[in-house]
Amino acid sequence: MLCYTAICGQSFQDPFDQGGNFPTLKYEDKTYEGVYGSPFFNEEWVEGEVITIDGKIYKNVLLKYDSYQDELVYNDGIGSPVYVFKEKIREFTLKFPDSADVRFVKHRFNQDFRYYHVIYDGSYLVLEEMKTSFIKVNQEGGYMETKKYDEFRTYSNFYYMEKDSNAFFKLKPKPNQVSKIFSDKNDKIKDYISVNELDCKSTMDLNQIFSYYDGL
Repeated sequence: MLCYTAICGQSFQDPFDQGGNFPTLKYEDKTYEGVYGSPFFNEEWVEGEVITIDGKIYKNVLLKYDSYQDELVYNDGIGSPVYVFKEKIREFTLKFPDSADVRFVKHRFNQDFRYYHVIYDGSYLVLEEMKTSFIKVNQEGGYMETKKYDEFRTYSNFYYMEKDSNAFFKLKPKPNQVSKIFSDKNDKIKDYISVNELDCKSTMDLNQIFSYYDGL
């Protein structure tokens, strides 16, 4: 059984184990044959890091993020995978071997708490909300129906907050709208987006824009 390290440096037994006191719910691994797309942000298990609301850090845990149900799924490699109760989690990070780490934080925008992908964390905090829907094929669409399969489809909403502020705002992913965020550097940001042909709907490009602003 794996052990995990808390901030204080103590060693802890696997908190997600069914015999422990960390609340989990058994995960039913459904198969979606003939379905396009996936309910998961990452279809394969990846090692990651989980930080609880009381500040404990758990490393080298096998994780998946279920963006359809907005749940974190954990696998100890021995028993059945389980959902980790959201109220106990502050944030988690997926550590992909061949690409950058992907960090998620728990937040609430006039609704229930959910996980948000951290696009940028500097003078501004920029978040992506991933909403995955299951769309069934229209069986009564007749011969004109072109969609032949059920599918999972993910949409994104973006939010930003200036550091030292508690107010989040919806980010409209258009060059003119993004540049307006930086009232003191509006023209420079607008030119930077144009010259570099950046796509404001791209998380990588949004990261580049906000990083550029912090470097001015």
